[in-house]
Amino acid sequence: MTRLARLIAVAVMPFLLTACLFQPGKFTATLDIDADRSFIFAYLGEIHAIEMDKMTEGLTSEVPAGGAKPKQDDAAAKSSKMTEAQKAALAETLAKEAGFRKVEYRGDDVWFVDYRRRAS
Repeated sequence: MTRLARLIAVAVMPFLLTACLFQPGKFTATLDIDADRSFIFAYLGEIHAIEMDKMTEGLTSEVPAGGAKPKQDDAAAKSSKMTEAQKAALAETLAKEAGFRKVEYRGDDVWFVDYRRRAS
């Protein structure tokens, strides 16, 4: 596995473990490819985390045979959510990784990321 692939896996893992997906917000990204096939990838902008329960809000589910709806385990749902302190700590941890110039948690599940990395 290349270093870039490992870095991406490290960045994505906390979101997968907490039942979140992420998507870019407003951003600028560039990919500069040199003649020797090395390249520089840069990303400057927002990343939004979307919790799975927010994605399914408002969707109706079919009632299983027997007519009883399954109850959602509130304790399990709450334990899978990251706290604001954990989100800020994630930003601090990512900021220490190679290529990340700045990672800042801005609240409301939004991170600002300044990333630039050369790969050969």
